[in-house]
Amino acid sequence: IVAEIDGISFAISLLQKQVSDLDFLNKSIFYEMFGGTNPKDKGWKIESIGKLFEVGTGSTPDRSKKDIYFGGNYPWVKTTEVQGCEIYKTEECITEKALKETSCTLYPVDTILMAMYGQGKTRGQIAKLKVEAATNQACAAIKPNEEICLVDYVYNFLDFSYEKIREMGRGGTQPNLNLGLVKSIVIPVPPIAHQQAYVNKALSICDIKMSYNSQIKDLRTLLEARMQYWFD
Repeated sequence: IVAEIDGISFAISLLQKQVSDLDFLNKSIFYEMFGGTNPKDKGWKIESIGKLFEVGTGSTPDRSKKDIYFGGNYPWVKTTEVQGCEIYKTEECITEKALKETSCTLYPVDTILMAMYGQGKTRGQIAKLKVEAATNQACAAIKPNEEICLVDYVYNFLDFSYEKIREMGRGGTQPNLNLGLVKSIVIPVPPIAHQQAYVNKALSICDIKMSYNSQIKDLRTLLEARMQYWFD
């Protein structure tokens, strides 16, 4: 029993290590190609996100009007869902009436979201919309212009700049970001062809990670089933 359980657990830990190694590889490739997140002497333009892209936010519809503002067909993102991931669905949805009568904005696919405040490690985390969605007021929504910067390049730049972005937070014992600070983040603008070369490599790494994560999920299911078999 112990040998079987240990074998499955070891396989899971080995795959998790490989996923971690792939994350490190992606970051290393990015630094090699772009000189880190603050490159110098590249001859590339360095500009603030606010000057390059549209940056907005959202709001929370009045929950006292839950019957008319919530339970609709439009995904609505909260910062707890902004966790370095692609967002295909949300915990809550809002109605068309909420979009018309509140400050909520429907953002397009591939908009990058950044949590401006939240508990623990939430502040500064990012996610990418894979469906049209609105957000609450704690999220910044960045819509890259792909004639200037590719979405996946911007996404990885912000991801790798996480600690620096968190340090920008201001106020009280739980420092927060705000829309002005998000807009002030500066980003290098390499040639599109150079960005595309990186994105191609990053997507290949992502495909391998997805395969490993799928195997991890299957092994965890197997482990749970065998634990139930042996001990229930």
